[in-house]
Amino acid sequence: MKELKHGQQIRSNMDQFNPVLTVGTAKGYDAEGKKEFNLQEFKERAKRGGWLWNEHLAWVSKASSIITANYPGKDEEFRQKAENYKNAVLIEDQEIILIDGLKFKAVYIGIKYSDPIHLILQD
Repeated sequence: MKELKHGQQIRSNMDQFNPVLTVGTAKGYDAEGKKEFNLQEFKERAKRGGWLWNEHLAWVSKASSIITANYPGKDEEFRQKAENYKNAVLIEDQEIILIDGLKFKAVYIGIKYSDPIHLILQD
């Protein structure tokens, strides 16, 4: 079973243009101590909004892409991104993975979405 962590880049079989897919977790964001994210505040907002809350929340997000002009260092940046993609862990549709010691099923939704893989907590 593959073990993933907050902030880790992954890849999928849906990829067409080598997108940057990153694993995120509520615990990971909280541990980073960023002032724009507070786990306790998030829990309270979720309850007020009627969301199904789970402190073991995990997700996959896709970075947006833009067309840019040439700039100094662009070639090296692209080489580094290609290398990162090549070294990223491949996650298959319906694969069971481990994040923060918990099992999740990876479900492909579609690469056109900003959250192309949903992570479903398993018992």
